[in-house]
Amino acid sequence: MAKLISVIGPHSRNTNNRVRIQWNMGNSCNYECEYCPPILHNGSKNWFNAQVYIDTIERLNMHYRPLNKVLDYELIGGEVTVMPGFEDIIRKIHENGNKSMIFTNGSRTINWWSKAKLYLDTVVYTYHPLSQDKEHFKAVLSEIMDYVHVDVNIAGIGGQIDELGLLVEEIRDLFKDSKRNRYDSVSICVKTMYKKLLGTRSKQETYWEYTDSELEVLRRPGIKPKPAPEPDPNAPEPTPPDPKTYMTEFLYDDGSAKYVQNHQIIN
Repeated sequence: MAKLISVIGPHSRNTNNRVRIQWNMGNSCNYECEYCPPILHNGSKNWFNAQVYIDTIERLNMHYRPLNKVLDYELIGGEVTVMPGFEDIIRKIHENGNKSMIFTNGSRTINWWSKAKLYLDTVVYTYHPLSQDKEHFKAVLSEIMDYVHVDVNIAGIGGQIDELGLLVEEIRDLFKDSKRNRYDSVSICVKTMYKKLLGTRSKQETYWEYTDSELEVLRRPGIKPKPAPEPDPNAPEPTPPDPKTYMTEFLYDDGSAKYVQNHQIIN
């Protein structure tokens, strides 16, 4: 079996003036999903006072601004939107001319999102069918889709995969008139759920034993392919895009490579 020797993301090849900062801010979450290990949501790593985060953001800005760098923050850890003062944190990032991406279950009120959307750039939004109200989930999407880039993940609950596959298209229909996210390119996918066994030598196992038909749904691409245009016999052969420019590259010691987008699972 080939051994993984390196992982190279598209950001690491980027030669422009952007710096990515992935910030694990704590592990408190307002949900306790059965497939999520307690260490990822039990609050054992408390939030700092919001001012601590704001001061850190300011120090980072003071360091990188003279270097003409733009900071891309990825804010993760538990459910960051429930952190006291989180609105002030994302406002500070925005006011400094930097970018922010958050990973969220979207459980805050529509009123909260109506304000937060003005300071965010990307929202990776996960729907947890066992914990969330579908109508609230869709209402949040409708509130933010014209302001931020959105990626939608749906937790692949065993026994519900077929109906969740239909939900993908129901959600996609919300984006038909979106001013920020294109209907055919917004990523919406049902995700394979794993046991998230922790440790460097842990072999990942799926949380549910999925059926073949469920696996077919889970393997569908998050982006809806466009209908193929009529072929032009005089058109030159198109040059395929270099996957290294937009995907993460997994290199193995046998010389093989796999390329994965940020919403996909590598097996």
